[in-house]
Amino acid sequence: MKKLLTVFIAAIYTLTVSSVYAEYADLPKVTRVLILGNSITFHAKRPSIGWSGNWGMAASTPDNDYVSRLELKMRRKNPNVIVKADNIVRSFENKYWEFDASSVSEYKDFNPDLIIISIGENIRADTAKKYPLYNPMRELITYLRSNNKDIPVVVVSSFWPNLQVDQQLGEFAKKEGLIYVNIGGIYKKNNKNTAFKSFTNPSIQIHPSDKGMKKIANRIWRQVRKVF
Repeated sequence: MKKLLTVFIAAIYTLTVSSVYAEYADLPKVTRVLILGNSITFHAKRPSIGWSGNWGMAASTPDNDYVSRLELKMRRKNPNVIVKADNIVRSFENKYWEFDASSVSEYKDFNPDLIIISIGENIRADTAKKYPLYNPMRELITYLRSNNKDIPVVVVSSFWPNLQVDQQLGEFAKKEGLIYVNIGGIYKKNNKNTAFKSFTNPSIQIHPSDKGMKKIANRIWRQVRKVF
């Protein structure tokens, strides 16, 4: 009897896990990943502020930013994965309410089959109240999915605590049926997860350290690995 019960429980577990991943079973294998964000995703070299990197601020090396860590995980699943990551502060985040689709045409032309949007850190709470994010975010993602409206999309919350922005991003993702990743809690342990000990410029210090980047990558990966 005990053996039969164990077999029964195992069967139920298998069915449950299978049902969770069933919605992704018919998706084609992901090979082209588009990651759009701000300075945490990519920041070009700027010696005037003490930043010498050409990768996600404030990782110590390119391999330590969250984009590279994610790419490594993805390539373990599919060695043919191509990742394109860029900063859309000027083309979207700074004035998202005036969004012009032509400014991001190169990303649509990349023909991604997975899109990750990680913005919000540069949006003030009062700005988000005055200019709600829903319609601009919807316009951005609809345009990026012009070639395939069924592309999985991941929306990532702000690294720096921003309740107003994160609520809007979370509600948007839920209503649109997108994947939402909350990374907000990582900043709480800022003595470990930010770069205060590695840089003197305050605008760099508040960015994720190597540990912070690793945690961001891990949280995103837990949500996207099912599509690989």
